[in-house]
Amino acid sequence: MSEVLTMTSAELVADLAINGPGARCKISESLYEDAVYALPTHYSLTKTILPAFEQWQHDQGIWRDWRTKYDCDDYAIAFQYFSQRCFANTADETDAEGYAVMRCSYKINGDKHGGHKINLVKSDRGFDFIEPQTAMIVELTRVERDSVWFINR
Repeated sequence: MSEVLTMTSAELVADLAINGPGARCKISESLYEDAVYALPTHYSLTKTILPAFEQWQHDQGIWRDWRTKYDCDDYAIAFQYFSQRCFANTADETDAEGYAVMRCSYKINGDKHGGHKINLVKSDRGFDFIEPQTAMIVELTRVERDSVWFINR
């Protein structure tokens, strides 16, 4: 059995403030709802969780079926839920209450109008942005990282 890396909610919030996407974003108090978070390994995120999420979306009939009634914030909630179910199904012994998977709002290309919701995951390698509509890790530009205005759980 492998050791599960964990961090407290206070450590996660402090890490977000130092190493997170943007210094000006509001970090929701909802991150304090769980006392301890597990950090998925980058390997499990890319080789297990994301491919399983993509398959789950296919099975549910929602894969890339974007419409205003099921858009970016709904996909972000779905990924957060799905990753929590993956965590709950692990056999690892840990005091963590879930994976450090958050939802993140930002402006695509720094556009002043509208916004986009994706997921932010703290893994053993640091923070990864997840585009839940494609089940892929994405890189945000510096302008996009600086435009992040809200992170919540």
